[in-house]
Amino acid sequence: MNSTTFHYLFAHQALPHWFFCDPENTVAQLSSLEAKNFVLKVYSDLFKRVPPTERASMAPLDLDAITIHASFFGSKRCAVVEMPPPENCVEAFMVALYQGDICRNRFFGHLYPEGRRNHYFTLEKPTAIVGKDFKCVFGAWSENGHCHIGCSLEPTVDAFSAFLLGKIIGKENP
Repeated sequence: MNSTTFHYLFAHQALPHWFFCDPENTVAQLSSLEAKNFVLKVYSDLFKRVPPTERASMAPLDLDAITIHASFFGSKRCAVVEMPPPENCVEAFMVALYQGDICRNRFFGHLYPEGRRNHYFTLEKPTAIVGKDFKCVFGAWSENGHCHIGCSLEPTVDAFSAFLLGKIIGKENP
């Protein structure tokens, strides 16, 4: 395990686990003044689940390197967690947690059956396989799995939020 493993485990395992177990509370915690304490709690839980032989090689959590943006998409709360810059492919630039409707006819309809209201999205550093034309990989997650598409988004919160609003949620900027 290397020092960037936290990056992958946090965005791809720990935070989705918390979100899909208790979506309302997770989004509320990340949207609160205590958001960084919640991130620390998720990290601590992750750290406990890592085999003891691998814990020593895990990088310590740098809360100052994580920025949490809480906003509303329409009337629904959304939290975007901006991670430290990824070093390895598939590490996340950021993740978004959203509770509300999305466009059913776009991109990932098979992951989100009708009536599904809890959505977890990632913006990741692409692999060489995706291609050099893509700056990022956009991921959509459910309890049952996830899908990715390459995209030309700049890895910024504004670009990620605009993409979510325009292409996935299908609403104008609030």
